[in-house]
Amino acid sequence: MIKKLALNDIADRSVNASGGKPPTAPIPAEPTVLNFSNPSRSYDESRQGVAFWGYDQTFELSFFIEVEGLAEIGSNSLVDEAAYLQTFDGNRDRIHEIATRAYAKHRKGPRIFSYTLTKSDC
Repeated sequence: MIKKLALNDIADRSVNASGGKPPTAPIPAEPTVLNFSNPSRSYDESRQGVAFWGYDQTFELSFFIEVEGLAEIGSNSLVDEAAYLQTFDGNRDRIHEIATRAYAKHRKGPRIFSYTLTKSDC
């Protein structure tokens, strides 16, 4: 007679040398590493902000930072597309850090591929 084993039956048979089940250790969280290898960014007048892209391994993520967020980072006197893009370019590392934090907050849940960064994120 052949007995079929369920996966949890197999796991129950796993024991350590002392006869008990092996200790379980928490799995360390992986650091969130995004790659911002695409230097492209564009101003979207209808949404009032700058769009840019990052990558988590093979996943492309779109980010959008609102002009209020840019003003929080840079100058409050941002008045046109050129000023928004100049502020973005001058603060690119900080904006990438903000984007990475926003992504890390949602990384364990369902995949989200688009993030809007607001003044409160900055």
